[in-house]
Amino acid sequence: MLWFGDVFGGGNFGPLEMIDTGSNGASCHTGDYARWWKETFQIRGFEYWPTQSPDLQRILNYNNHYKLFADNTVAANVNIPFMTMTNKAVEDIISDITSLFIDSIIDFENIKICVTSGDILLHNHFTIDDYAYGENGNDLHRVPTAVVRERSYLSSTTYYELSIYWGFIELLVTDGFYVEDHSPNLFLGSSLRFWKHGELTSNEIYIMSDSSKETYTSPRLLNQYN
Repeated sequence: MLWFGDVFGGGNFGPLEMIDTGSNGASCHTGDYARWWKETFQIRGFEYWPTQSPDLQRILNYNNHYKLFADNTVAANVNIPFMTMTNKAVEDIISDITSLFIDSIIDFENIKICVTSGDILLHNHFTIDDYAYGENGNDLHRVPTAVVRERSYLSSTTYYELSIYWGFIELLVTDGFYVEDHSPNLFLGSSLRFWKHGELTSNEIYIMSDSSKETYTSPRLLNQYN
């Protein structure tokens, strides 16, 4: 498995929050979003999360700025297991996936989720990378599919994660917000904070109609151990 971490958008939903550094070397995010988050959840001290200020009108009226994804131009590469990819193919697929789905909006009927940051995982065949697909590989999605799944930590604490799956490619969403009843719920990290809707699946992924955004990526390797 190859893991590309820290993939995030360039600010179509409000500017990335600036980082201030204090005299003691500590740093924290500033801006309306960061202040709202800290006040709402009574966070004291410094935070290090990459954040964006949500533009709710852009989300609620996404049809004015977005189009339903229906392009198949990168479909060939997503169906190639990572272990058989060339370096050039890896670079191309990372560029394609980040350009498409960072700052995208996923429509789960009454819930809209905006993706502002994520980790891209390039999986191998399900006989090798069985954790990604289950027991027989039936979870290999032929079209981009957003899936909210329940996870557990030490078999006691459960939480929910959102990923966009397409062939052997997974974009694990690590930062964003979801809008329900005109109210934003922000999450930082892969756990969907305050999620009460269980597991969901949607193929309605909307991408920007224009090409004004920029995305940034940094690579790192993730080893799996038994």
